[in-house]
Amino acid sequence: FGHLKGSFTGADSNKIGFAEAAHGGDLFFDEIEALPLSQQAKLLRFLESGEIRKVGAKENQLVQVRVIAASNIPLKQLILEKKFREDLYFRLSSHRIEIAPLRDRKDDITEIAQMFLENEKPKRNKTFDSAAIDELKKYNWPGNVRELKRVCEQLFLTSPLPFIRDTDVQKLINTAVSSNIQFN
Repeated sequence: FGHLKGSFTGADSNKIGFAEAAHGGDLFFDEIEALPLSQQAKLLRFLESGEIRKVGAKENQLVQVRVIAASNIPLKQLILEKKFREDLYFRLSSHRIEIAPLRDRKDDITEIAQMFLENEKPKRNKTFDSAAIDELKKYNWPGNVRELKRVCEQLFLTSPLPFIRDTDVQKLINTAVSSNIQFN
């Protein structure tokens, strides 16, 4: 939520927090499940009141944001384990969108990989051959789209030809699996 200059040792200037910076727009919480319970209580108060108080401030400030939260662990499971507040879950889940893991959406891999490839142009002018895409579709993608992005970035850097082959994909994915590299 930010702080005021002089509110603690090292606070040599005012700092705008994420909520204030997002005023009038979207505030995205990625991996909300990692938020400690003590911070969940503060987030719940903010969501209910729309008010923040910077460290060192005497008055609250009204902030209007649309909150978007993402989790890669089912929050209902964490509620049962007493690791996530049920009241916060209900506050966040008014408009839920569930996206299946990439392993269950193999047809999306082509389009997503092509998008990553387009983002690399004109730095690296490479293409995927169809066998490489087929090889990407065979993998289970435990790290979902983030893992696919990292693999694509590595392929753009390491494939020796102007096009990415199935052997390039196999080599990279088999190396990652055999060394137990986790992509997150």
